[in-house]
Amino acid sequence: MNRILKLKISGVILLFLLMISGFINAQKDCIVIVTIKDGAKDTVYLKIDNNYLGDRYDVMKMPSNGGKFAFTFKLDRDRVVELSYIDKTYQLYLEPGDDLMIDIQLGDLGSTFVFNGKAAANNKFLYEFNTKFKKDYDTAFLHDKILNDGIDPLENFLFDSKKNQMDFYKNYADKGSLSESFKKYIENTMRYYYYGNIYSYPIIRGNSDNAIKVVTPIPSIMIENVDDKLADNPDALICETYRNFLIYYITYATSVANNYAKFNDYTVSMDKKFRIAGDHLNGMPYLFFVAKFMYDTYEKVIPSRLKFYYNDLVTIDKSKIYAPHILAKCGARMKEKDPVITKQSESINASTDYKFKLVDLKGAPVSLGSFKGKVVYIDFWASWCGPCRAEMPFSKALHQKLTDKQKKNMVFLYISIDGNEENWKKAIEQLGIEGVMTISPGNWSSEAVKFFGFNSIPHYMIMDKKGIIVDKEAKRPSNPALMDDLNRLLE
Repeated sequence: MNRILKLKISGVILLFLLMISGFINAQKDCIVIVTIKDGAKDTVYLKIDNNYLGDRYDVMKMPSNGGKFAFTFKLDRDRVVELSYIDKTYQLYLEPGDDLMIDIQLGDLGSTFVFNGKAAANNKFLYEFNTKFKKDYDTAFLHDKILNDGIDPLENFLFDSKKNQMDFYKNYADKGSLSESFKKYIENTMRYYYYGNIYSYPIIRGNSDNAIKVVTPIPSIMIENVDDKLADNPDALICETYRNFLIYYITYATSVANNYAKFNDYTVSMDKKFRIAGDHLNGMPYLFFVAKFMYDTYEKVIPSRLKFYYNDLVTIDKSKIYAPHILAKCGARMKEKDPVITKQSESINASTDYKFKLVDLKGAPVSLGSFKGKVVYIDFWASWCGPCRAEMPFSKALHQKLTDKQKKNMVFLYISIDGNEENWKKAIEQLGIEGVMTISPGNWSSEAVKFFGFNSIPHYMIMDKKGIIVDKEAKRPSNPALMDDLNRLLE
């Protein structure tokens, strides 16, 4: 399914997906009361990351009232809330309508937590689980293992760690008191802990050294049980391990589609990752991935593409979970102009001024001048460009609107800027493109891009029968007015 169609479908059913994934529920009050011995002069914070972008924009601050800190707030779904006191941070798991009383005793040998209330059993388990397996989830520790160990020793460590976690969970004495949604949260946390770190291995190692030009393939036996059903799991979005897995899963899938070659252009990387995400994800996981990638890389992407994807995000983000935050974070960048590339003369004669390499599917050189005497509609595209692919059915329809006489005087010239010829040829076959197929490889370093000076694709031009580029900003195939422009030149 192409990305534009997916966006339209997602826009219609997203509210339903949000409801079943827990993002739209009736809000209910939650009460958290923290009692800290000798804490009369201190302040406690509760932090809720409602959209999982990491900005933790919902922060509650409560000064002490005789060592007691009382919070009342609304929750729309089960959430992981951070409790911060002095230099310590603890995770709490809360569901709408929960009440939780926490007595904290600080000591030199560590803190002692006593939980009471409706949410006591869940949070007692969570505190014990996080304490026992703290090292397993230490980001710095895992990062060092990934950089210094081979993937087999890493997999052995992750397998043993997951097994120990599962044994602790299965044999937990008070497991029957845990809520069903909390059990699902813990099970997902452990499952994606393992797979997330496996998928992170080649990406982290590849990004650690610019001299590394390719991404190392993951042994197939380690990921043979991973499929789109495991990846496309809106219920698991509450789990940090799932969100990390999702980023690395799509990044790795994009690397595979790129023949494991690393990207040296963030705009190209964004275009291709979003297309791959659209092929593998739906609803909230897709929305989260797009928003998170934009949020983290917006400074490295050309403004026009950033704005293009923001507009797509607005289309499907009906409940405004992400769009307002992306606008706040990236709005200034989207207003900037794309980097200026020195353009050639506005009037280009293909017979004399064409100065960049172009080859066809057999590797034979192609010259714009060879099409003199015909009207040429030029389509600059790439296999990794979702909007380019979305225009291809309209391009086919355009062919069918021409009379037999017009077809003899018309050429549809496709110039791919793909960096990989295999991906280019595969896309031609998949999309069933009709016309003259050529490539000017290099992605945004393509000679065609540099020569004509455009900053985004798809990009279209029209050359008249005299070999003159008469329209360097031609209309897209999906624009009905394009046919009028072509007819005038064909007459």
